[in-house]
Amino acid sequence: MKKKFLLIILVLTFSCQFIVADSLPFYQAVDGLRVYQVNRLKREIDGLALNSAVAQQSDLKAARKLIKKYNLGQGIEEELEFNIAIANLVDKMRLANRIKDMGYAVEQNATFLAARRLYLATLKAKLDCELAQLQYDNRQAQLTGDVVKRDNGMISEIDFALSQSETEQAANDLALAKIEYDRLYGKLKQLLGNDVSIAVEQPRLSELASEDYYYSTIDNRFEIARAQIQIDIVDLDLPFYSDKYLVVRNIRTKYGALLREKNSYQLEIERQQFLIKKEIQQAMLDVKQSISEIENLQIQLADLRSRLNQMETLYAQGLISRQMRDDFKVNLKRMENGYYLKCCQLNNQRIALGMAVSVGPAY
Repeated sequence: MKKKFLLIILVLTFSCQFIVADSLPFYQAVDGLRVYQVNRLKREIDGLALNSAVAQQSDLKAARKLIKKYNLGQGIEEELEFNIAIANLVDKMRLANRIKDMGYAVEQNATFLAARRLYLATLKAKLDCELAQLQYDNRQAQLTGDVVKRDNGMISEIDFALSQSETEQAANDLALAKIEYDRLYGKLKQLLGNDVSIAVEQPRLSELASEDYYYSTIDNRFEIARAQIQIDIVDLDLPFYSDKYLVVRNIRTKYGALLREKNSYQLEIERQQFLIKKEIQQAMLDVKQSISEIENLQIQLADLRSRLNQMETLYAQGLISRQMRDDFKVNLKRMENGYYLKCCQLNNQRIALGMAVSVGPAY
């Protein structure tokens, strides 16, 4: 039996070591995400497309000179489309690239938030493993004492068998906790493409800005900015629809469609502004609630740590049992874990709120 538990001790001692060598801080590891690298390539491609549009616009201007020089005939619809293309081709490409660039930013932010949520889950798994290790160490120490008690006839074989069973269960719980940590850490490493250090964070407890401040920034959101840029694209074309062209039925139909398109974008902006304001209210409520919970946990932890110091003194004086002190340590560790997870959750909420009032994604 002693050999059996010695083996358990050795296995768990080595299996519960966390990866720390050559690991990167989370934010530095995120910089290496593939989505960031791919988006840089996409931006380069968009730049090439803009250069192509500049060259194409130059060709159209040269073609117009030839049309005028040789008095080449053009239909009135063809003439309108030709004039719009000459004037607006590059500007439209620039606006389209702005929409794409915001889309890339939203994609990167969403990937970052997904990594942050996975980081939080991995941190929880690590803290669970630490708690399981503490519980196992306590059980192993108690079993060692129970061996002496059994040999001296102080406890029955049934009680000793129960102590063995509880120690085996603690060892199994620790092994399962380590498996879960390894699984989540593997997913995080695969996402980030590098080893990353898993550590507790200090909570961002500073006060939030006012609702009015956040409301003043929502026009930066992708959904709103995209609709506004689409309005700007339509506005580039509308001045060309002069009375000279509107006498043509097909052109009048297209002009009406453009006006309806512009109106639909304006309505979309109003709808998104309403939805985003609701998001901001919920996000601010979540952050404030988390801050309140963290402040309460800080008070409780300070009290428990003070009580632990008192219990250490009482234990040293032989006034309380080791099990009583160790059980208290486990409860303290459990509360500390909850505190550290709440801190990380708060930081995630503040990051998500900051993104939700810039380009996005939605909170």
